[in-house]
Amino acid sequence: MFRRARELALRLVLKLANNGRVLFWALLLDYVACAAAYALLEDKGPISSLWWAIVTGFTVGYGDFYPETTAGRGIGAFLIVTTWFLSLLAGAFITARAVIDADEFSHEEQEEIKASLRRIEERLGTLPADT
Repeated sequence: MFRRARELALRLVLKLANNGRVLFWALLLDYVACAAAYALLEDKGPISSLWWAIVTGFTVGYGDFYPETTAGRGIGAFLIVTTWFLSLLAGAFITARAVIDADEFSHEEQEEIKASLRRIEERLGTLPADT
């Protein structure tokens, strides 16, 4: 069971790290879900809760809104950790797209290499076998 959960978590991380749209929506969902949980747990309005989520997620911490319940503090801790993690993935995503590999093969070059390998395999298949 643990192995299956680990594989699912890895697939999710790879999906997030390699797809900017998915990463953006995950960050937005994280903020909105934590703001909604904060609103319910701390009996705050939606605008105040969203303000709290943004200030907490960006670790600015003005102190004008803060959780007073243990559950609210748990949501705050969760928001800080998930924002850190998703921001780390966003940085990796942006960096990976900013680096240009001059040695990278183009799609056409890859197709040409595959065709050449097929021709070589066909020729090798026609050679007599060593016995």
